[in-house]
Amino acid sequence: MIWVEVLDRRGHVAARVRCATLPATIGRAWTNDVVLDDRHVDAVHARLVRDEQGALALEDAGSLNGIVTAAGARAARVSVAGPTTVHLGQTAVRLVPADAPVGPAVPLPPATRGLLALVTAPRAALLLVLVGVAAAGVAFWLGDPEAEAPRKAAGGALALAVVVGIWAGVWALVGRATVQRAMFHAHFAAAWLTLLVLELVGVAAGYAGFILDVDGLATLVDAVAAFACCSTLLAAHFALATSMTARRRAAVAIAVVAAIAGAVGLLGEAARGEFEGNDVTIRASVRPVPVAIVRTREVGAFLGETATLQREVDRLAAEP
Repeated sequence: MIWVEVLDRRGHVAARVRCATLPATIGRAWTNDVVLDDRHVDAVHARLVRDEQGALALEDAGSLNGIVTAAGARAARVSVAGPTTVHLGQTAVRLVPADAPVGPAVPLPPATRGLLALVTAPRAALLLVLVGVAAAGVAFWLGDPEAEAPRKAAGGALALAVVVGIWAGVWALVGRATVQRAMFHAHFAAAWLTLLVLELVGVAAGYAGFILDVDGLATLVDAVAAFACCSTLLAAHFALATSMTARRRAAVAIAVVAAIAGAVGLLGEAARGEFEGNDVTIRASVRPVPVAIVRTREVGAFLGETATLQREVDRLAAEP
């Protein structure tokens, strides 16, 4: 017994026919065991037969366009020792003996819960992407004091969307190759959700650091949030694109992000040493803060600090 699989243009099985007795014919006529809807195929195009030794073979039945092997060569007869793909006319046909081995089963997709369920839902993913792009545009606009800020903000948001799309596309290809599911929209939405959370945390930390008058608070919160969000994003990509267990996903994600953070820190220290002493210009926007929550000081204390600062400046100016 042999199975004949008719493949579509992407190589997926469009139809599967079992030939229990041989010889069996393949062609365009309705009298064939396997009927192909292809005008480049003859009425009876080829026959599945067994040779004198009992081996399976596909032989040409005198067709116009013949049998073309996977290597692109035309052949009058093709041995079928295992899964064998040939072209009859413009149709790809795969011949599979009944005793041919099959590959291992693919694990079921992991049960999605929480944020993972959110990004895998198409409507929720679309909403996340739209909110993320809008937030990116606002962030670019607030950070650019120039008159053409709206136009530049739109361009920046579009460029960021392209970068995130490439990132999501790479993960989709990984998922398609490993677990046979691309899930581009989920990877895309997960990346935008991470960027959105990082932006919100950064804004909140900036306000908190200013209101509480705590030096370095915003930097510390940004660093912790970036580590947590990037680790979570990477673990989500692993969940969508691999069959790793939850514990392994978390361990690998944390290790990768920690390694990247360490490398970036070392490069930052090297760059700081190289450019130490040079003037650096920093452009930033000032966010509005309600007067009621701004920390204030008494006039006397402010004047005292000003006098102390003046004396320190005078001392430094007097030094040779």
